[in-house]
Amino acid sequence: MSESRSATPPTQRDRGEPKGPGDATRSQTAARTDGAATHAPDAASQWHSALDAVADVICVIDRDHRILEVNRAGCLSLGLPREAIIGRRCCELAHAGSSESETCPYCAARQTLAPEQSTYEAKGRTYELFVSPLAVSGGQPTAFVHVVRDVTDKRAIDEQLALFHALIQRSNDAIEVLDPETGRILDVNERGCLDLGYSRDEYLELTVFDIDPMVDSRTFAGTVEWVRRSGATIWEGIHRRKDGSTFPVEVSISHVGLSRGYLVAVVRDITERRKAEAVARRARDTERAISEILRLSLQSAPLEDVLQQALETILAISWLSIERSGAILLVNDKSGVLEMKAHVGLAPAIVQSCRCVPLGLCLCGRAAASLDPIHASDVDERHEIRYAGIRPHGHYCIPIVHAGRALGVFNIYLASGHPRVQHEIEFLTSVADTLAVLILRHDAERERQLAEEQLAMSQRLEAVGRLAGGLAHDFNNLLSVIICYASFAADALSQPNPVRDDVLEVLSAAERAAGLTRQLLAFSRKQVLQPEVLDLNAIISAIESMLRPLLGEDVEIVLGLADDLGRVRADPGQLEQVIMNLAVNARDAMPLGGKLIIETRNVELDESYAASHVSVKAGHHVLLSVSDTGIGMQAETLAQVFEPFFTTKERGKGTGLGLSMVYGIVKQSNGNIWAYSEPGIGTTFKIYLPRIAEQPARARRRPQPTVATGTETVLIVEDEDAVRRLAERILRGAGYDVHVAARGDEALRVCDELDGALDLLLTDVVMPQMSGRALAERLVERFPGLEVVYMSGYTDDAIAQHGILELGTRFVGKPFSAAELTRIVREALDTRAPRPRVERVE
Repeated sequence: MSESRSATPPTQRDRGEPKGPGDATRSQTAARTDGAATHAPDAASQWHSALDAVADVICVIDRDHRILEVNRAGCLSLGLPREAIIGRRCCELAHAGSSESETCPYCAARQTLAPEQSTYEAKGRTYELFVSPLAVSGGQPTAFVHVVRDVTDKRAIDEQLALFHALIQRSNDAIEVLDPETGRILDVNERGCLDLGYSRDEYLELTVFDIDPMVDSRTFAGTVEWVRRSGATIWEGIHRRKDGSTFPVEVSISHVGLSRGYLVAVVRDITERRKAEAVARRARDTERAISEILRLSLQSAPLEDVLQQALETILAISWLSIERSGAILLVNDKSGVLEMKAHVGLAPAIVQSCRCVPLGLCLCGRAAASLDPIHASDVDERHEIRYAGIRPHGHYCIPIVHAGRALGVFNIYLASGHPRVQHEIEFLTSVADTLAVLILRHDAERERQLAEEQLAMSQRLEAVGRLAGGLAHDFNNLLSVIICYASFAADALSQPNPVRDDVLEVLSAAERAAGLTRQLLAFSRKQVLQPEVLDLNAIISAIESMLRPLLGEDVEIVLGLADDLGRVRADPGQLEQVIMNLAVNARDAMPLGGKLIIETRNVELDESYAASHVSVKAGHHVLLSVSDTGIGMQAETLAQVFEPFFTTKERGKGTGLGLSMVYGIVKQSNGNIWAYSEPGIGTTFKIYLPRIAEQPARARRRPQPTVATGTETVLIVEDEDAVRRLAERILRGAGYDVHVAARGDEALRVCDELDGALDLLLTDVVMPQMSGRALAERLVERFPGLEVVYMSGYTDDAIAQHGILELGTRFVGKPFSAAELTRIVREALDTRAPRPRVERVE
């Protein structure tokens, strides 16, 4: 330790003027004590006992640094008996040397004659050293009292107190000490002052009731008692700043019992926590809403029902400061307007007025046109779309966008004056993006179902078509015989003759049956078409005069023909039949009259349209649209409308082949036909034919049905005996030199026996062992310039590609008349000329 000095007993003090720490009073007291010492021999012993009872080290040192007196604490500290200490220099004991330390306060006190103090460390402990002059003689102190105090524990306590004070002052939370009796604030840290905007002095003039509006002075005593019993509690409330504003806080309050009771409150500003909680809550609600909308998108329910549920989900979000009303509107690509598909909480007048909103008009229309969210704080009677009972309100109009294209808008109603809140806009925009997914998924599912239905219908019609084509082929052979022999019989009988009348009835029935087989062939795409480059507008204009008496006076014909319409390649007679059949179908759907609307225009079918419609190829097309304002059809009826023999008419009023014939002709012409219908509104048939750049050929006059004669050599090859005999009779009767064969190999043998040249081959197309096409190729090589005419009840790819007759090929369809057969044979022989060899098509 440093120099240790103990107090000198009063009997050993030098008399003199008081100096330093000893004042006049203390000197006088000491003098009186010294005086009394001579009369009280026990006084010195009492002083020694008193000093020994002190825990501090006390010693008295003279001007030469020698120790005059030391108490028991000093002896214990030095580990020496009193006798070994008295008379020694303090520097010997304190510094283990003969000279004092420059930092020793004794030296300073001897110079200043005033008390000095220092602190030092020894053996891990901390000490304070006090040195004071004890007595003065001749202006100089005669002795000095040294007091050494162990302050290790006190220093630790002081440091802890300083540390706690620093922690309290530097805390990010406000800390308040309250009087539990009055609620007055007894102490507060710096953060508390900063949070509320008060100075410390101002703060200490306040009560808890001034800063916490939630604390009631009438119930404060009960709250204090509850805190006292529980020891501590936490609650959330608000604090009021000096400027009157408030903010949320979390208060942790404890009861502390010392000499009296205190309430200690730790107050945390939870503004940021509340914001974070709000953000997290919004994120959860956003995720929940999006998940719910995505779940709804997987439902197979109608889109309107799904959107209604989605809108109700959005409006149920609790933190949205909105009115619980709104609507979802989708863009109708055809009409270019927004159509309301779902709504919640809207008055009937609003629903009626906003059912259809043009793009660019009103808030919703502008949001869809600009693709940007629109906010309006006040909408009143000056609104673009007006309705009865309109009241001031606000709006969020959020566009539903995909790939830069507006799919629709959803509209949320706000209280009048509601400001634009960014996180609300962000939430609603996220919901709009999810609604876009829902709408696109629903559209894709609808297109998938439509494609599956179209494929199933196409496959069903194809199967029925194969059956119908086979039946028509067999019937045509029979009908050829019936019609021709009935004609022969009728011609042979004179008039009047009851038998001739019966034969004519047979002939009439056979011709009606032939009409049915032609319709079956048209549906099955097995008839032979002779396509030409056509102006569709010219075809429509040419048959308009025939349509008017067919439809009747109560049906108005409306034409909308494009001026710059492109050309198509089709069989003109079959195309006329398509229009006539659709017109008759429309007439039957309008028993009380109406409008038949025939329109044409150029269209471009893109890849997306082609992908969603079975067998459609993208590219340039001509559209023929035939619409009526009739009774329309249910979905179940529409799904079967092209099937043969399907009809909604009464028994005996229709064959059910009209629309199936239309379907077959359009498909065989490389086109597509789609039907759209709504009950009570009407039906539209849309026919798409490939557009070409060629110009139409000049129209040819149709030949008259007369029997043409000749004398040339003709070979007939037909595996059906009755048809073969019939053709032989017709041509022999017309003057031709006729040879016959039942098969291809037999025909080759007949040719071997011919004396001269063969002029014309009349052959069936489909025969066993050798087809008519193969036979023709063999015979053309043997007889240069040989004319070939094919005949068949239906076509295959032997002489036609998908029913389209190859250029330069002559064909007579079964059933045929004598006039038709002789005319075609005569035309073939009259135009005999070298022609390119016909290559076989596999």
